[in-house]
Amino acid sequence: MLLALLAGGCGGGDDGASLLVSFERDPAAPVPQYLLLTWVGEGKVFAKDRRLPAAGMLSTSALALGTFEIHLTRPGGSRTLVARGMSAGGVTSEGGARTATSNAGVTRVTLEPLDAGPGAAVTGAAGPPSFGFGEGVKLAVVRTGPDSVLAFEARDPVGNDTTACKSGVLVYRVRGTTQSGGGPIQVLDAHPHTEACWENSVYPPLADAPVSLGETFTVKGEGIRVEVEGRTASGAWNVKITAGMRA
Repeated sequence: MLLALLAGGCGGGDDGASLLVSFERDPAAPVPQYLLLTWVGEGKVFAKDRRLPAAGMLSTSALALGTFEIHLTRPGGSRTLVARGMSAGGVTSEGGARTATSNAGVTRVTLEPLDAGPGAAVTGAAGPPSFGFGEGVKLAVVRTGPDSVLAFEARDPVGNDTTACKSGVLVYRVRGTTQSGGGPIQVLDAHPHTEACWENSVYPPLADAPVSLGETFTVKGEGIRVEVEGRTASGAWNVKITAGMRA
């Protein structure tokens, strides 16, 4: 599995979008030599098989595959960026991130936990994961400023989150120009007046930060509301993101 982390959001308007995307590889996935990106949305393909890097091969000395700035024509609305890790033998891994405008409107997305994939014991509404789980969208992003976004990801007790006692959709703010140590990533607590998991959490006040099934959370000052509407039979999360809400 590939994980795409967007440090900068989508540009507005019809002239294009500029994304700063960092790619990481799952430790269990084969090492890709390069990436092929596809940019899709609303039944259309806006860019297909865009190679990263344009020439040469990826850095394979660590799980981090590199950070790239991507500029793509973007007529507006929400889009999904699908990345395929490639080698001489074909596709080695795949993952995706979805972006949405910060203009008024509603975006619905189905999010899988970051570590979802073959062998991942994620229990959903109808039991064990169904066939195909692990190839869906891992991250949704809404731009809130020139160098800031809100990110949404599903959290379940699987992979690095095995000890997590609370499941749901985690919301956090990313500031692209903030230096490390200065808080470039800020987790937003959907339950600021409660704590959880005192027995195993490193920071109980944020252990119950995710938005749980059936809950709604509005990000103050951003006009963004997230609602966890349900779960699929395979355990993914159905999320509704509304932009342009009045403060």
